[in-house]
Amino acid sequence: MRTGLNAALDEVNADGDQLAVFAGRARSVAEALAAEKIERTAAGLAKRARNRTFQLIFGGEFNTGKSTAINTVLGQRAMPTHEVEASAIPTYIRYGSAARALLYPRTGDAPVEVQAAELPAHICVDPHDPDKDSPWDYAALYLPLELLDQGVVIVDPPGTNSQDKRTERNLEAIRESDAVVYLFFAQMGMTAAQRDAIANDLAGKECFWLVTHADSLRGGPDARQSVRRRLEHDLRKVRPGGENVDARIYFVDAHAAQEAKIQQDPDAFAASGMQDFEQALGEFISGDRHRAKMTAMCTDLKRVIADLNGSIADQEQHAIDQGRGKQDEYRRSEERRVGKECRSRW
Repeated sequence: MRTGLNAALDEVNADGDQLAVFAGRARSVAEALAAEKIERTAAGLAKRARNRTFQLIFGGEFNTGKSTAINTVLGQRAMPTHEVEASAIPTYIRYGSAARALLYPRTGDAPVEVQAAELPAHICVDPHDPDKDSPWDYAALYLPLELLDQGVVIVDPPGTNSQDKRTERNLEAIRESDAVVYLFFAQMGMTAAQRDAIANDLAGKECFWLVTHADSLRGGPDARQSVRRRLEHDLRKVRPGGENVDARIYFVDAHAAQEAKIQQDPDAFAASGMQDFEQALGEFISGDRHRAKMTAMCTDLKRVIADLNGSIADQEQHAIDQGRGKQDEYRRSEERRVGKECRSRW
């Protein structure tokens, strides 16, 4: 079974339905092994393979400007932005003929519809009790925008250095996405947590790297070049053999870009650095997103198969150990029987 899955994976072309079949087979094996986590992952991958949308997530630690960058791409203040942690749950921004929002309860009950303008009040972290968990699992925002009408779904998650549950929701959303726009604060280096997230959760995914708050660098071009060199070095260490990272790094002033986009000021928007990023992102979405989606899903399927191999090996070893235990128990029983018989003869 393991060999067949790996061999079949090598023949997968740009066909989500075919990949979904392989993911379904992996799910069946995981179910037989009672490997619940692997089964859930494989089931989610099968569902994602049949989904024809392209999910683009803006990831990174909170306060790096994720929501501001998303607002810039959307051309409106759709997502809440604060100086401290803002989003408590992931929000999926999809196409809709009219603006509206849905909140999905953690209880699994039917979603609750609210006005799009009211959404920030429901998805923000409670400033009076930042550790309080949200009653909502996630939110969906529908907007009548051309980018979204192309089948693109934009995801705004909580920050990865947030409360543990919010961090896990962020990582789950990243793992389920097809490509990532990852944000760094210009004055901070890559943290150990970021290295782990990029190496593990972003494996196989096409990434764009936004260095936000670029206006805070006071050393001019030399400071920016220094930050760029260090980031390139760190990215190549955690993504060996990956894409040419220097071509995907953009220094931006997200706040200035948001205001320039909304005020329709092309000069200020170009100066913010977001114009170059948006152009590259648009070219990627229009020309390369299907390959990127398939590559990411194949990487995830390989990981599922590797986890299945490990689970099978663990269960085989457990069975061997149990067999040895039964043999040892039988041997000790025989020794006791023989000893008892010998003592009775004496």
